Amino acid sequence: MKLISALVLWFLCLGTGATAYAQVTGQAADITSEGNIVLTWTAPLLRENGTLLSPSELVGYQIYYTIEETGESTMIEIDDINADHYELKNLAPGTYYFAVTAVDSTGLVSQLSDMIQAVVR
Repeated sequence: MKLISALVLWFLCLGTGATAYAQVTGQAADITSEGNIVLTWTAPLLRENGTLLSPSELVGYQIYYTIEETGESTMIEIDDINADHYELKNLAPGTYYFAVTAVDSTGLVSQLSDMIQAVVR
């Protein structure tokens, strides 16, 4: 079985092995001050096949974001399994699109969360 995850045609990750996770959910983006955005999310509880996912199987998260005006794409790795938020600071004005994945100890990556948008003015 192959795990395939994609974000707006610019990210592709292939892996093999156990069933992939269902996607990260409950993400939100809050603009806390000029140029700062806090992303929040909820870790997946199940694998794609419906079996339970133990929190001890997670090793972290990946945040993907694209800036609409420049097309620039970035990935940030979060190595904290207890993380449920991340603050991006000093962002330039523009429209940003975000998605989050979970990563397990074997390197499998979840489906992308739903994409969310935030505008920095």
